[in-house]
Amino acid sequence: NTRQDEIDNNVARADIIVAAAGKPGLIHGDQIREGAAVFDLGWNEFPDGTRVGDIDFDSVYEKASSIVPFEGGVGPVTTTMVALNLTYLHRMHAYFRGNGRDDVLLPYAKAINLV
Repeated sequence: NTRQDEIDNNVARADIIVAAAGKPGLIHGDQIREGAAVFDLGWNEFPDGTRVGDIDFDSVYEKASSIVPFEGGVGPVTTTMVALNLTYLHRMHAYFRGNGRDDVLLPYAKAINLV
């Protein structure tokens, strides 16, 4: 989500921040909580060839416990695995919250001894 009021509210509470909105400098150090882990998956290129991520690296660096910059930080396999794990976590949350059955999630949940 890229609505600034929602970003400010959610980012301030987050322990883990994954930015992949394609908006340069979307997240600044004054928005994040002390010790957050930050992953910048955004990739923005300006007409002059300059590239930046979605995170204002210099200001976030001061507060984050760890930060993965957009360039040289993650590759396609890492990006895919982060997306896959976030999908599993989302499904897991829905599964346990709804006390339902999820045929895709169930083998994964059993493999890590959650059920």
